[in-house]
Formats: sequence, structure tokens, C-alpha cells
Amino acid sequence: MFNFKKVPDRESTREVLSRLKDQEKGQNISQQGYETRKTIGGVAYIDMGLSKKQEPSKDLTSIPEYNIENILKQISGLERRMKENTSNYLNLYYDLRKLEDKFVKAVEFARVNNIQIKENLLREIREREQVIARRSKRSG
Repeated sequence: MFNFKKVPDRESTREVLSRLKDQEKGQNISQQGYETRKTIGGVAYIDMGLSKKQEPSKDLTSIPEYNIENILKQISGLERRMKENTSNYLNLYYDLRKLEDKFVKAVEFARVNNIQIKENLLREIREREQVIARRSKRSG
């Protein structure tokens, strides 16, 4: 019925698709920021940059330091909510007192274990401790 003649010097559909797929893989690798292929002993490898030594971050924080920072953020957020929404003030005040107790325990843990804390965080800790001390003198 149909007579198909193969056109000379033309790739088959399968060959075209596999060539395009290989080109696409090559573009994805170059788009990801990887270096081009290296040949070692006649075998092509892709250098993904894993062999480069990564310098440790200069802004490392310890776990207790991280916990103290998070508690301070929670306290400031709670105080902000107390100022904005006075209808729920007593419940928020109770939550604030619980957070302050948690803060005092975290700071005490850091002091007992001689954990190094950044200067700016130390300043915030001192300020918060003064606020807590003033509150406890008023209520006690």
C-alpha cells in the first residue's frame, strides 16, 4: 500500500530523540553550575564540586545559644501581641511568665556549662534579665 523509502543521510527518529535527550542532559548539568566533564584515564566524569573543601561558617552558634535566641524572639513577639491585643492580656501574660522561666533555665544552663555566647546576645540576655528582675520585685 504505502511505499516508504529511507531518505539517505538522514537520522532515524530514535537517533534524533536520543541525540536531543543527550543534549538536554548536557544543558541541565551546565545550568546547575557544575563544571564540565573531566576525563581521568579515558573515562569522562562530571566534577560536581564536591571535592572542594568547604570552609566552616564563621557564624556558628551552639545549641543553647540558638535556644536562647529563639526564646528571646518568642518573648518579644509575645510582648508585641500583648500591646496589640489587650482583650487576651492575662492569658498572654501567663504565657510570657512561662517563657521567661524557660529563658532563665536556658541561661543558667549556658552559665553552668561555660558555653561561649556572642557579645550581642549577652547584651540582650542582660537586658532581659533586668526586666525579669524588675517584674519579680513588683509582683513578689
